Amino acid sequence: MAHARALLERYARARLVITGRLHCFLPCLALGTPVLLLHSGTEAHRFAGLAELGRAYTARDDRIELDWDHPDPNPGHHRTVAAALAETCRTWVARTGGPAPSPVATSGNGGGREGVWRARLSRLSR
Repeated sequence: MAHARALLERYARARLVITGRLHCFLPCLALGTPVLLLHSGTEAHRFAGLAELGRAYTARDDRIELDWDHPDPNPGHHRTVAAALAETCRTWVARTGGPAPSPVATSGNGGGREGVWRARLSRLSR
């Protein structure tokens, strides 16, 4: 758990993360950290539907469109998926008679994202 926490803290503080791993790409999207997913393109089934949530490139792409010194925020497509998932969870919990979870915090595009991830991490460690 300490290693996972350290990685999440590192991702949250990064100006830009470049990765070929979905287990890094997805947390960066959630934390609001600009992320670039690079993959070979030979395992399209692993990335189907997920690569569209952010910036993704394959070995077949000629050029990567990115300001390396001042990367733009992530496109934000993942927020629609996250909101739908949160609503599905709230509906299910309400139907089963459990307490309704609070709405998912969104990190926005930068500012304040460290407070969001700290809140999320504190909920995990309870």
